[in-house]
Amino acid sequence: MALRIVLIDDDDDARELLAMLLSADGHEVAEECDGRAGLERVRRDGPDVVLVDLQLPELSGLEVARALREDGSTAHLVALTGRAQESDRVATSKAGFDHHVTKPVDLAALRAHLGGVAS
Repeated sequence: MALRIVLIDDDDDARELLAMLLSADGHEVAEECDGRAGLERVRRDGPDVVLVDLQLPELSGLEVARALREDGSTAHLVALTGRAQESDRVATSKAGFDHHVTKPVDLAALRAHLGGVAS
């Protein structure tokens, strides 16, 4: 099943490549490059999944997740980060993320995770 995904990452190359790969898998992917624009897009579009880099201009990924959960968003939130410590996973969970993905992204693992979300 195709998912509606919003991908928020300020690394243009990484964002565009991941969006292209997910689109090739049949998902509908919208891209934003900062936290504020990403938050507005999610509020407007109501996607199934939001992939969010943690270090963003305007609003951090943690702030985006908190705001969405405060709004009552039921979108599946996935943190994208270079941080893999247990304390980082705890922080993303407390902010409202459903899943924590360490960069560089393991595409096969992300695809498997998204497959579980879609079913």
